[in-house]
Amino acid sequence: MPSYDGLAARSTTAVSEWHQGSGNWPFMTGNDRSYKNRFTTLAWVCVYMSNWSGPTVWISAGDSIAYPSSPMQAVQGNAHRGRSASQTC
Repeated sequence: MPSYDGLAARSTTAVSEWHQGSGNWPFMTGNDRSYKNRFTTLAWVCVYMSNWSGPTVWISAGDSIAYPSSPMQAVQGNAHRGRSASQTC
């Protein structure tokens, strides 16, 4: 069961470069360890390596990932955005 302890960053808008954000976003750059999609209007949250390129993680609405399973998914988040059911990451 994931505990989601530690710093968190939340957003209802897309962030193309986490290091340019405020709050905990700069810290999350390259240090992300878990994800939760809390959107009720979008089907996916897509986490990217940088500036919406090189998708690493797709999380469907209501789902979470406690510990990404592949080295590519771990500690690579630098950008994210929500996508509708008709769009892909």
